[in-house]
Amino acid sequence: MAGSAAEGWQADAVLFLSLTWLSFDLCLSWDAFEGCPKPIHKWLLASYLMMVAMRLACVLSARLAAPQAGYFLLNLRQSSAKQQAIMNFTWLVITPLFTLWTLLGTVWIVQVMWQAPQQMPSGMHFWILIVWQVMSYLWFCMYGCVGMVAWRFEQRLRTAEVDLRALEDGDVLARWGRVSNLEGYRSLPATMAACHPQPSRRAGIPQQLHDNIAGNDDCPICLEGLQEGESVRELTA
Repeated sequence: MAGSAAEGWQADAVLFLSLTWLSFDLCLSWDAFEGCPKPIHKWLLASYLMMVAMRLACVLSARLAAPQAGYFLLNLRQSSAKQQAIMNFTWLVITPLFTLWTLLGTVWIVQVMWQAPQQMPSGMHFWILIVWQVMSYLWFCMYGCVGMVAWRFEQRLRTAEVDLRALEDGDVLARWGRVSNLEGYRSLPATMAACHPQPSRRAGIPQQLHDNIAGNDDCPICLEGLQEGESVRELTA
């Protein structure tokens, strides 16, 4: 875990240093874009800043989150108001904004190449522009896949909560409290994540009053002692 964390910080450091260098180099060449009919240089600089903002949101959330919270982008339910605000900013603000900004940049680049190709930046800046466009669309596809997985986890959580709520009778509430409030996708066992429980099956299990004479005084699920006269459900062989 320590090695993975160190590698993650190194990758983030390389990303931030690279974007800082690209931004500084673009500012030094600002005058070279003055004749361009579209503000491609401003679009490129804003894209760099948005990428930094997105990565900073993930890094900050990782610092605030508990180890058992899971991957930040997959968990739409955060444990604190700060983390929830960062998550909402990531998915509802910066991600749609960067997507629309990338599409706008593509339109501008095509228009310049079609109407005034001589005004396109040359040399290294031209290739940086093309590579950045490719990377932006790869990012869009990656975040799109992560977003669909996160939404699918959220739907399974909501379905599981509905089924767990149907199981919450007085006995369940007395023993375990309100079990239908799930914190995140990692709260689901693997079997429940794939298929939700059916409350009707539990309702079909015979219910009877516990008798201490039978000699079975411990619940095999919660490992607590059963009281005489307590309502229990017993599975038959």
